[in-house]
Amino acid sequence: MSEMAATEHSDVLVIKVWREPDSEHPIRARLTYGPVTDEAPTTVVTTDPGEVLDTMRHWLTDVSTVD
Repeated sequence: MSEMAATEHSDVLVIKVWREPDSEHPIRARLTYGPVTDEAPTTVVTTDPGEVLDTMRHWLTDVSTVD
């Protein structure tokens, strides 16, 4: 696959995780994802590790089924 063809179908997922030790939920994560275009990305903020994994799994499934 050429570099240009790969770029046409590129998506990105960025996960930032930080600790909030004085909080009831000491771990917080922000996931930002979407196509590498001018479209606004989607952002999810959560304290639930399961939601981080579910969001990542959903994103990866969507990326792998794109024509």
